[in-house]
Amino acid sequence: MNISTYIYDWIQQMIVVYPWLSFKYEYSEKRNIHYIGVFPQTEVETNEAYCNDENLFASDLDIKYPEQIVLFGSDDTFYNFTDKALCYEVCVDNINLNSYILDEELNLFCNELEAICNTARKNTFNMNNQFALAA
Repeated sequence: MNISTYIYDWIQQMIVVYPWLSFKYEYSEKRNIHYIGVFPQTEVETNEAYCNDENLFASDLDIKYPEQIVLFGSDDTFYNFTDKALCYEVCVDNINLNSYILDEELNLFCNELEAICNTARKNTFNMNNQFALAA
């Protein structure tokens, strides 16, 4: 598997686990560097689980692709992504899911989740109703 595909697969896993994060990926042929942007910066810096996952992935990349340079960052000043950068995100805002440049399986999942949320919104019940348990 080439490094770009390996990075793509990892990003796809991360947006499922951390849907509030956005990712950008671009390879600079001029510099021979793979850039991975992770946003928003405040979420990246304060999420220990994500930081651990990123560190494990970076270590894995060093072992599998020792000749490649991969840089992670969460600040737009670290690298100015071009229009060729691939963007990955799942936006969750009041159960409204929007996605772009995601694989087909994740898009299907998002559509199913949105349908479930719409059904739940339609079928909300009054918490003041009396319920009884049957023995």
